Amino acid sequence: MSQLGFSSLEPDLLVSDLSELAKIGATDSGGITRPAYSAAYKQAQAWLIARMQAAGLVTRVDPAGNIIGRIGPEDAQVIACGSHIDTVPGGGAYDGALGVLAGLSVARALAQHQNKMALAFEVIAFSDEEGAYLSEAGARAMAGDLTAREIHENIGRDGRKMSDALVDFGLDPEEFAAARRPASDFAAYLELHIEQGPVLEAAAVDIGVVESITGIHTGELTFSGQANHAGTTPIRLRHDAFRAAAETVNACFDKVEKSFPDETRITFGKVDVGPGATNVVPAEVVLSCEIRAGSEALISSVAEETDEIARSIAEAHGVAVESRMISREAPAVMDGLIVQTIEASCKAANVKFVRMNSGAGHDAQIMAGFCPTGMIFVPSQGGISHNPAEYTSAEQIEAGARVLLATVRALLREEERRVRQGF
Repeated sequence: MSQLGFSSLEPDLLVSDLSELAKIGATDSGGITRPAYSAAYKQAQAWLIARMQAAGLVTRVDPAGNIIGRIGPEDAQVIACGSHIDTVPGGGAYDGALGVLAGLSVARALAQHQNKMALAFEVIAFSDEEGAYLSEAGARAMAGDLTAREIHENIGRDGRKMSDALVDFGLDPEEFAAARRPASDFAAYLELHIEQGPVLEAAAVDIGVVESITGIHTGELTFSGQANHAGTTPIRLRHDAFRAAAETVNACFDKVEKSFPDETRITFGKVDVGPGATNVVPAEVVLSCEIRAGSEALISSVAEETDEIARSIAEAHGVAVESRMISREAPAVMDGLIVQTIEASCKAANVKFVRMNSGAGHDAQIMAGFCPTGMIFVPSQGGISHNPAEYTSAEQIEAGARVLLATVRALLREEERRVRQGF
């Protein structure tokens, strides 16, 4: 093999594959709507399987609808590369698709050497990463972190039961969780992804080496005041739930910006006001609160500060407030040795890189709790994603794919060394 295998990569074919896949589910507005278990998604699956088979991969679809293409020894551990090919409504051409098709590009580069590989190589397209029904459902099923009960209780964005959608798609809801694999199957999992943010572009850096994927705390603040006539009740005598909520939002943003690391995110994305009349002082406000950060300690600290700010402001306005946690996803830390291997691949290729955290969730977040995992980012133009304007240049795609291939080759060489030395 040539050093890093750069000469065997086919970047033009990778870019062409991305363009072809983007046609499936394309809308008149220029975006792509290809939600999991839809007709467009089934068409994309068929297209991907055909592309894998044309490249010489042995393919299968597991009970969760994950597409798996494999080369190399049948009974060996695997290095897997993957992501997803479902999209958000009106999404872009690169989110998820890049990771799967870059994995396919790596498989093509390795194929001629597969008889000499100490490990197998798999390309995985996980189902429903975007959560049309259940976020990261395919990865969770493979990692053994999903139950049949969750599937049967889930209602999708379209109002349908997930179990009904699966049946219509040709999958058995009762067998979905049977996609579970033992962690011992995997030597490593790698994912190449667009950053979906502005950091790399702003810093003029080619590659982001992900150290951790953000944890997410989703909660609710309910402010309870007193409804009253808006014209006859002086402002100083009101118990205005909305005023307390609005001041809480401003104070929380101010606190996070001034007192917490830049990686911290707080978002108040949904508000319900009651009774909801223009001439009535609001009696109740239910405010969503999402906190994202790279450590549990940081998430907990922001959540505690938010609750304290809400209590103080509510008390000042004669309003009661209750805080409720809806869900909590722990941050995922990438494997230290894989992070170092990715960095070494960047240095060998003279590619500029920076260590960073991911502010978005990914299939790698699930896999990190299951097997050694690493993640590579390439820039997103304007930091835009989940949008038809989502764009990463061909040169940036090539750089990411080359680093991915180099990392896989380095992991394969390390395994070959271990075998020779009898470990």
